[in-house]
Amino acid sequence: MDFLRMTRHLRLGLGLLLAAVGAMFSPTLYAQTAPAFDRVEYFLDSDPGFGLGTAVTLPTTPGTNLAALPFSLSLAAVTPGFHSLGIRSRAGANNWSQTHRQILYKEPASSTAAAPGLAGAEYFIDTDPGYGLGTVIAITGGGTNAAGVAFTASLGSVSPGFHSLSVRSRDANGGWSQTYRQIFYVEPATSTAAVPALAGAEYFIDTDPGYGQGTVIAITGGGTNAAGVAFTAGLGSVAPGFHSLSVRSRDANGGWSQTYRQIFYVEPVATNAPPANLAAVEYFVDTDPGYGQGSSAAITGGGTNATGVAFTVGLGSLAVGFHTLYYRVRDVAGKYSQTQNRAFYVDDPTVAAIPNLNKAEYYFDTDPGYGLGSDVPIATPATTLTNLNLLADASALATGQHRLFVRVRNASGRWSQVLSRAFAKSGCNNSPNFAAGQPAASYTGSGITATAVEQMYNGSAVTGGSSTFLNNFHAQVDLGATTLRTISEVQYALQNVNGTAVNYTVFVETSLNLSTWTVVDTYVATLPANQTSSINVTRTLATVQNNVRGVRLRMTLPTVAQGIRLTNAGVYFFPVTCPVPVISGFTPAGGPAGTVVTVTGTNLDGATAVTFRSCLS
Repeated sequence: MDFLRMTRHLRLGLGLLLAAVGAMFSPTLYAQTAPAFDRVEYFLDSDPGFGLGTAVTLPTTPGTNLAALPFSLSLAAVTPGFHSLGIRSRAGANNWSQTHRQILYKEPASSTAAAPGLAGAEYFIDTDPGYGLGTVIAITGGGTNAAGVAFTASLGSVSPGFHSLSVRSRDANGGWSQTYRQIFYVEPATSTAAVPALAGAEYFIDTDPGYGQGTVIAITGGGTNAAGVAFTAGLGSVAPGFHSLSVRSRDANGGWSQTYRQIFYVEPVATNAPPANLAAVEYFVDTDPGYGQGSSAAITGGGTNATGVAFTVGLGSLAVGFHTLYYRVRDVAGKYSQTQNRAFYVDDPTVAAIPNLNKAEYYFDTDPGYGLGSDVPIATPATTLTNLNLLADASALATGQHRLFVRVRNASGRWSQVLSRAFAKSGCNNSPNFAAGQPAASYTGSGITATAVEQMYNGSAVTGGSSTFLNNFHAQVDLGATTLRTISEVQYALQNVNGTAVNYTVFVETSLNLSTWTVVDTYVATLPANQTSSINVTRTLATVQNNVRGVRLRMTLPTVAQGIRLTNAGVYFFPVTCPVPVISGFTPAGGPAGTVVTVTGTNLDGATAVTFRSCLS
C-alpha cells in the first residue's frame, strides 16, 4: 500500500533544458520496482506444473528484461505431427509470468522409396459407394500424377438441381488418394410452354397468414412480371417499432412466387409535451440496489438538466482500494435517466508518510542502469519536485536522431517510471522533433490510421503493416495553431518488404492553415527488394519554411501496388550557423572563495566550462 500511495502522489515536473536539444517539457514520473528473473522453463504439450518444466540456463545477471534468450530443445523423442511449446518465467518466489505457447510441427522422417505409379481412378455422384465401387476412369502410362487426366461423367439419370462430383485415384500398391469433390448444377429440361400470366398478389406484416390469406394486391393487364406494381399498406393498427413487410404474387395456374420481405420502422406518435422537471438524483457505490433504492439528493429549481448538480457521497465505511460510484436522475413523472459511473480510489489512512525524492538522473539513447545515469542535483528533497530544471550535455552525441531519458528516486530507493523525449542533432545545432508529442487529434492520414500516423511521428513501434503506404497515401501532423514553426529538415525511414524493387516518390508538403498545401520537397529513388531493415532518409529543404502549422508526407508508387513502410518521421529546424554564447550576468556578483556563481545568458547550451582571461574558473 505504501507503493500505491507513492504512485498516486509522486509527481515530478521536469523542465528539461537540453545542452544540445533546446527543448523544455514538464512530465510526470511514477516510482516502480521491477524484480530480476530467477528462472525460465519450457515444456512440450502437457504442462507439468509451475517449476517442473525443463529449466533454461539464465545469464549470470538476468536483469528485469530478457528480450532475447536463446535455448535449444531436443525433439528426438517427439512423434511426427503438431505439438505445442510452452514457456514461462519467474521473478521471485511464486511470481510467475503467463505461459506463452507456440505451435510447432515435426515432419516425419523422409523416405527415399520411389512413389508408386497410378493404376486407376474412379468417380461417383452424390453418394459414395465405397472404395473401388465407383465408375472407373482409365489411367494409362503408369505415371505418379493424375493431373491432365480427362474423363466424361454421365449425367443421363441425374435429376435437375445441385449435385456433387467426387473423384479419387489408386496407386499400384492399392493405396487410395483423398477424395476431391466439386459442386455442379443440372438445369431442368427447357420448356417451350408460355409463361402463365400473373393473376394476383398479396402482402402481410410480420406473421405469415398462409398462401392466399394475405391482404390482396390487385394486378391487372395479364402480364408475367410484377415490376412496377404499386400498392398502399395500411399501418393504422401497427405498433411503433420495427416490422417486416412481405409480398408474393400468384400466376393464372395458381403457382406462387417466392415471398420477399422488407424491414421497416413505425415511429411513435409525436408528442409536443415539454420534458418533465427533474426531482432528484440517486447514487450508490459498487452494487446497484435497484431504482429508487439508492441514496437520494434532491434537485431544486424545477430544471430539466442536471448539469451542475452537486451532492456529497459518504465514504466512511468503504474499504481501501478501487470502487465505482454510480448515479442517475429521476423526473417528477418518476422516469429515470441512464445510470452513469465513475471509478475512484480510497486511500489507506494508516500508511506512513511519503518519502522525499532525493535523486534524479538522465541518459541518452541507451540505459546505463539504475543509478548510473548523469546526476541531476536536487537541492531540497521533497515529495513533489516542480520544475526541476536540468542541463543535459549532448555535445558528445553524433549527428542524427536521439532520445533523452529522465527518472527520479525516492529516499526508500524506489525509482520512478522513465520519461523520454526524441530530438535530433546536426553538427553544433540541435532541434526537437516538432511533430512529436502533439495531442492525439493532431495526427491524421489518408489510407493510414490516425494511431499509426501518431506512432510514425513519435518514433514508436508501428504494429505489422499499419505503416505501409500505397499509392498517394499520406501521413499528416498538426504542429499547433498557437506557435507556428520554422522548419528546415524532414527525416523518415523506409523499408521495402516486397519481392521486387520499388520506384517511389516522397513529397513533403506544408500548410499555414491545414487547408492549402504546398510541396516543398520532392524525393525520387528506388528501394531494393526484400529489405529486412529500414533505411534512414534526411531531406534538407531547399528553402527554410516559416510559419508552418501542418506537415504532410505523401508517397506515390507508380509501378508497385503492395506498398512500402514509412516510420520514424521527424520535423526539425537547424540554423545555418552555430550560435555564439553570450553572458548577460552573474549571480551573486561577488562572494568569498567557494561561492557558487550562476552564469546567465543566451546560447549556453553545451557549455561545460567558464574561463576568465584564459584562466579556467
